[in-house]
Amino acid sequence: RNKPMATAENELSVSYTMGALTVAYAKDTGDKGKFGDEAETLTTLTYDLGGIKLVAKGNDMDETEVSAAFSF
Repeated sequence: RNKPMATAENELSVSYTMGALTVAYAKDTGDKGKFGDEAETLTTLTYDLGGIKLVAKGNDMDETEVSAAFSF
């Protein structure tokens, strides 16, 4: 009887904030071939203007997303 072999998975996430700017990078080898925020690698830039937050994301599947959020 063949037992399923375990697969190794590595996850890494780092971020750095300086003032209103945050840069984050995440990698999850278990998400190979996935899209959106679930892609294997995700890079995020966030700029908080106090009331307006701008977010830009890019992943290893050549997808990009830019969004703005407003708070009152």
